[in-house]
Amino acid sequence: MKSQSMERSIQRNRAISRICEVAGCGKSVHQFGAYCFSHHKRRMFYGHAEATPLLRGELRPYRKAVDEFLSANADHPAVTAAREFFEILLETSQTAGAGRIKSSQKLGHHLAFAKREGVQGVQLLAEALTVAALAEFQPHRFSNDQHRHFVLARRILQVAPLCRRGVRDGKPVYVYVALGPTILRELSNLIHGRMAQFLTVAGQEVVKRLRLGPAIQVSEPIHSKFSPKQQVSPTP
Repeated sequence: MKSQSMERSIQRNRAISRICEVAGCGKSVHQFGAYCFSHHKRRMFYGHAEATPLLRGELRPYRKAVDEFLSANADHPAVTAAREFFEILLETSQTAGAGRIKSSQKLGHHLAFAKREGVQGVQLLAEALTVAALAEFQPHRFSNDQHRHFVLARRILQVAPLCRRGVRDGKPVYVYVALGPTILRELSNLIHGRMAQFLTVAGQEVVKRLRLGPAIQVSEPIHSKFSPKQQVSPTP
């Protein structure tokens, strides 16, 4: 239900024939916002009105390097803490009851589904670190920080995309549940609040692996970059 302020904004936009703020667009804005429907949808999905979706092929070389990095450094204190963070996140998530799911329950509902599907913490860590490595190697691929954060959260939740049984043309089908900005923002804030430093440093190490080839165990410099206060907090 729209508030009175929203209704006034819609009427004002219509009265002045407000145009989308994206340069060169020229379309009328969508309802009470500052963008046309297409750019508004992009902002909701990807965190920025001019963002483009990330293709699997773009992430493939980074994912291979991340898997090698995690395998070679499985016992590193920061890697262990990051893995535990995602494992605890899966273990403590709960499925919402029947009926309409509240906004506060959506993230837990998605993660509980992933847990039932057999997803493990190391898989979610690998997705987060893959996006972090891409951001270190090609920072201009992301329109802004929110775009990068939304992509990271979306990749994690799509490891086991939540689907529900629906009906199309009279036939039963499975329909993937859309990932809105609220759940993406909540998960990305949770992750970056606990391991922002880890993702930056580990992402840089993965990029080194890409540039120089597979290396042996992480050397002392990465240990020195993580003080006790900067270590990943495993408690969600």
